[in-house]
Amino acid sequence: MKLRPSQKGFTIVELLIVIVVIGILAAITVVAYNGIQDRAKDTRRANDLAQITKALQAYDTVHGGVVYVPAYDTVGLYGGWDTSNKSSWLAFMRSEHGTMPVDPTNYAASTVDASSAGNYLYRYYCYDAGSSNALPGTATVVLGYRKQSGADVNSKLAVSSCLRSIP
Repeated sequence: MKLRPSQKGFTIVELLIVIVVIGILAAITVVAYNGIQDRAKDTRRANDLAQITKALQAYDTVHGGVVYVPAYDTVGLYGGWDTSNKSSWLAFMRSEHGTMPVDPTNYAASTVDASSAGNYLYRYYCYDAGSSNALPGTATVVLGYRKQSGADVNSKLAVSSCLRSIP
């Protein structure tokens, strides 16, 4: 019996193992990348909220309060909340502070409640002193957003008053 000369190259099994390993590494990379994107959006939201808070504090110092924003577009839209998906988003601050940042996703799944599931937008409301959502004894601004995980983040800021007109 004659032996064949040995052939050089990879067997089909070796090639399949390499393809499976590459597939597993690609899947891990995609999952990690999506998690990084979500964290980046949430970090941007936190930074934007800090920037908006500083601008509101400056506005409050100069004008003795911030503007109470009734629903601009439709009576009862979002219960009076000003939201970043509207062109009127914090319009009262534009002349002094420019256009305020908007949510990286800036999407509204529901127009009934700004904090509804699926809404990824910033929200602003000024509660008069003594309101149920106000800090004790002072007018209060509530700013909020939804994280990619679905958790709501709200921050309260004491202000001098909720002005009924733009100064």
